[in-house]
Amino acid sequence: ALLRRAAELDPVSPLALTDMAEQYLALGQMDAAEQVMADAMARCPRDCDLIIKQALLSLRRGNKEKAVALCQQALGIDPQLLGAHQILGTYQWEKGELAKATEHLMIARRQSGRVHDPNALLAGCLYAMGRSREIDGLTACATESQLFLEVITQALWTWQAEKLEYCRHLLLRANDILPRLPRNAPRRGLYVLFQRLLTALLNFGAANAQRYEMPADAVLAVVGDTHCLPACHLPVPFQGQLHRMRAMTVLDAKARHLVDDTGNPQRSAFEKALDLLPSGTQILISLGELDCRHDGGLLAALKADPASRLEAHLSDFVGRYVARACQMANERGLEPGFLAPPMPNVRLKNLPLEDRELFTAINEAFNRQLKAAVAQAGRPLVDLYAATRDGEGKPLQDSFIDGHHCLPSAYLTAFEALADQGDAADPGTA
Repeated sequence: ALLRRAAELDPVSPLALTDMAEQYLALGQMDAAEQVMADAMARCPRDCDLIIKQALLSLRRGNKEKAVALCQQALGIDPQLLGAHQILGTYQWEKGELAKATEHLMIARRQSGRVHDPNALLAGCLYAMGRSREIDGLTACATESQLFLEVITQALWTWQAEKLEYCRHLLLRANDILPRLPRNAPRRGLYVLFQRLLTALLNFGAANAQRYEMPADAVLAVVGDTHCLPACHLPVPFQGQLHRMRAMTVLDAKARHLVDDTGNPQRSAFEKALDLLPSGTQILISLGELDCRHDGGLLAALKADPASRLEAHLSDFVGRYVARACQMANERGLEPGFLAPPMPNVRLKNLPLEDRELFTAINEAFNRQLKAAVAQAGRPLVDLYAATRDGEGKPLQDSFIDGHHCLPSAYLTAFEALADQGDAADPGTA
């Protein structure tokens, strides 16, 4: 009531109205808040701070299109407006418009020395665009949590670029930051996993230096999820030659992102990775492990539709994934093959009792259908699932770095098994 009276006494200033809108928001009265904000904007239609507050309110209400329109309106008044570029950058990222997202987020970062970017979205955009070198030159981070994510993102790139000493330096820097981070910092757990994975790979490489120093005849690029990382730099037998593996990792990528017809950042990043490869390059596509996890999407979809038959569902899903991936590769003159996800190295007792059987069945069916779909497409399959599974259907413990990622030695086993199959089918093959 006092704020309403203050607004009546000063019909020019929007301050009382914006305070009133914030009170309504705190009470969860969204309609009232939006109406009061509209009244405030009517008083000062060119006040950029008001426009951005209205845009943020629209986002809270799920109206992204209105928020985007408001931000574009604000940029018409102030082309360098920080908040507008941050909102538009995030929106374009979600749509899979990586170049536009990067442009907006870079402008925002330059406007302020310490832009709040809790999920390190700009670093993620640069990584996805093949511009990771630019992360090093960004202005200071707003928080140490953000800095940790950016440092690990750089470390991922330096591992793939074979800048191993710099990768070690970045991991040591991240290790120094980590103890000061709150346990609930955004994406902390995932990026700590990346940190440990890269550390294990560097240590494995140092212990097996002679293997990595073997001369290779050709390059084999593996494109997809983080299962690309252990394969990186490893010389492997493939199609009668020794190939050196090159990793093109797409963070958070699932097979679903390729099957989904709507724009998404993972699909765009996957396509960008393919664009960066010369025509004629032999590639392996590595997706699906995240889809098969307990929280990965397939399990929830099958539980939500009890009438759905698992084998038919997976046959359709995997078939569309393989077809779409081959199409994307063929359009760029690339030669696609596939890398199967490894056997999940998880303790079933840690999963809800009602999900354990279905979780196991999904992983088995996905790999069974992947093998069939890839064979039908006439493409090679490197069967990492078989290479990490013992005779009793359990994960081979000495093959794993963590609950999901394998040691490079498991990849070598899978490639050697494929080479042996080729020799058995054609004894004259070298």
